[in-house]
Amino acid sequence: MKKIVTGSEFFLCIVGGGISALLAVLCFVLRAHLINTEEYAVYLRNGPLFLLSFLIVLLLLVLVKKPLLHIKSRTLFLLFCGIFLIAALYLNLRIPEGLKGDAFMINKHARLFHEGNFEGLTKGYYLHYFPYQLGMVAWEDFLLCFSASNRPIFVMNAVFALLANFFQWRIYRNLFAVPEGEDSLGEKYTILFSFAFLPLLFFTRFAYGCLPGLMLAEGGVHFLLCSIRKRRASLAAVSVLLFTLSYIMKLNYLILCIAVSLILLLLFFQEKKKSFLLLAILILFCAQAGLQLTYLTYRQLSGVHFGAGAPASLNTAMGLMPEEEGSGRRGGWYNGYNFDTFGKVDFNEEKASAVAREKIQELIAYWRTHPKKAALFFADKVVSSWCDPLYESVWIGPLTDEGNRIEDPALDSLYSGDHAYRFAEGWMNVLIVLLEGGAALFYLGGIARKKKRPLTTCIPALYLIGGFLYLLIGEANSQYTFMYVYFLIPCAVRGMADAGLHKAVRRICSGSVCTVFRRNRSSAAK
Repeated sequence: MKKIVTGSEFFLCIVGGGISALLAVLCFVLRAHLINTEEYAVYLRNGPLFLLSFLIVLLLLVLVKKPLLHIKSRTLFLLFCGIFLIAALYLNLRIPEGLKGDAFMINKHARLFHEGNFEGLTKGYYLHYFPYQLGMVAWEDFLLCFSASNRPIFVMNAVFALLANFFQWRIYRNLFAVPEGEDSLGEKYTILFSFAFLPLLFFTRFAYGCLPGLMLAEGGVHFLLCSIRKRRASLAAVSVLLFTLSYIMKLNYLILCIAVSLILLLLFFQEKKKSFLLLAILILFCAQAGLQLTYLTYRQLSGVHFGAGAPASLNTAMGLMPEEEGSGRRGGWYNGYNFDTFGKVDFNEEKASAVAREKIQELIAYWRTHPKKAALFFADKVVSSWCDPLYESVWIGPLTDEGNRIEDPALDSLYSGDHAYRFAEGWMNVLIVLLEGGAALFYLGGIARKKKRPLTTCIPALYLIGGFLYLLIGEANSQYTFMYVYFLIPCAVRGMADAGLHKAVRRICSGSVCTVFRRNRSSAAK
């Protein structure tokens, strides 16, 4: 069993670190610029300005070290909370309230549910296709008890973002065993990077399961680590509950549930404690049971019998389709295939699955006979999904390209793709390179230095691997990737520290300064 655990840990570090390194290199070279209504990313090559910005940010990270040493983590966190809340209120009170896409449909049916109208669950309506959105519908239905406006959704999203950052901070402390009552420099950088992650701010405008699910998932990991560290069953129970709710809010967080359960299984093999095995089973069982309970509740309330909706295999088929079948969108992105196919078979889940399987086999055969096209197709999926620095967090808002009028000049500049957007995009481009590069240093560097770390530090790596593979074969979208990168922050911070980033930057800067000084002296002598 010891060999299984050691081998699994080695595999996770190598693969997780390798994927992080690949993404860091890709994001260093180029970015996917996505601000148009058509949701079609344009690839832009990073030039000298990006390199200069990257070096400046590295220097700033070194310069803020001394101030960070003289401020308590709690004070730093509360300071950024205040700034974030002001920014979130400014953003959400000065732009149009309207929604679009899935967010609009969820909001529409939440309002109908609030009036006792459950027609959205019947054949031909949105929720019959996608009943897994009922978690978000229930949440918005609840908020409508307090206000008919959508603003409370945005305000609560801001609160969820703050809670996610709080849990991120505490995860660092638990992962790296920071003693109670002590502050570490690493946790302060974790706080700094978490609040600097701009999509969290822009996603407050998104009435969707992304932010609520992220907060619940982060909370689940936090309480799980606390339960392992303190050996308390009550904390483990809270963790299971939060993982379950995160899955109900957004299905994508099932990947995290699976990743956590696999790590718990390895801990069971390592320490021979049945509690780890029990907890792994409970997380997966309760997640599925929670979703089915949600379905059952709404079947009882509405009197409408609905199933699980469009099968996941339809999304897989859609994710393997070349651009020629994409209705003007990039290959592997949403093109309506799942929606159209489910409707054509009269919402019969078995027939839809059969059609999807046949389509998948057809597409696999096509890519096998066209290996060069296949390589370009999957490379394009990776770049379009992972190299958008803002992860569509601005695109989901009121784009001026769609006819929205924004009076505020700064916000108009953001949602029109002008200077504010380019600044935010550039900043995030630098940040994600640092985070992905830092995570690569943590996992690959740890292997090179044969540094022993707790198995729980592999959770972000396994989560990243799962997300990367899922998006490689399933429906691609840059909205679906931000949570994997965000989860890397604690390990990325530790990776940069382990690699001696501060010392390296100092050497580079001092070397550069000395070189310039020598050149000036020699010129003067001549």
